[in-house]
Parts: sequence; structure tokens; C-alpha cells
Amino acid sequence: KRPKLFYMTQVATKPPTFMISVADPDAISTTYQRFLLNRLREDFAFGGTPLKMFCRKRGKDPDKWGK
Repeated sequence: KRPKLFYMTQVATKPPTFMISVADPDAISTTYQRFLLNRLREDFAFGGTPLKMFCRKRGKDPDKWGK
């Protein structure tokens, strides 16, 4: 099943942490997350900076998002 990503936002700065809103968090594999993190490092000069990323199920009520 192909993952459906809606948007990604930076939610913290130390270390840079990104949240991706997705249709199904289980559809995002570890290797795909690693790919996205490496692209962020290349495109935005995060060179040796440790980055964090997590996926949440898209929903209108933030209390119902998966953690």
C-alpha cells in the first residue's frame, strides 16, 4: 500500500523534529522515513545534525491523533 502524506511541519528545534500528517502511519516504513530525513539533511543543510521524525494519523481533533 502506498503511503499518503498530507503535510510535514517542524514541531521542535533542539533537535529538529518533524511531524508528518498521514492517512495510515503504519504505511510509512522505516526506510522511507530515513529517505525523507536524508533529503531534509541534503536540501536544508542539516549536515551532521540529528533529526527526529514521527507520523500521526490525519484528523481534525488533535486529541485523536496516534502518537
